[in-house]
Amino acid sequence: FGLAFLVFPAFMSELLAVSTDSMGTIGWRFFGLGILAFAGIAFGSRNRTVDEVRFPVILVFFLMFIAMVLLKLALMLFAGLALNLWMWVVIGFHVFMAAAYGSFLFLAPQTRPLATGILQG
Repeated sequence: FGLAFLVFPAFMSELLAVSTDSMGTIGWRFFGLGILAFAGIAFGSRNRTVDEVRFPVILVFFLMFIAMVLLKLALMLFAGLALNLWMWVVIGFHVFMAAAYGSFLFLAPQTRPLATGILQG
């Protein structure tokens, strides 16, 4: 998503039924950069010990996904953002990711879905 928003903001805007004026295109590019920043944080912390980065990085991911859902819902309620099927898919993905990161923050290790093998192949 990040690379697509960065390189093809007009195409992604049409997919989500959002205006493609000049400011909207710039906003989508910044959004793409933000998504790529998530990937950079995750990649940059790959060789660190869990104690060094686990809590702050997962907390930031958790809060950002919550903020993205709240922002979209606020734009829907107060700015007239039209939510088509693709936008609902994105919101659903953000809710799922917030729940996944939240489980690593707030659940004991033995009760996490990924730790117990429930979601693993």
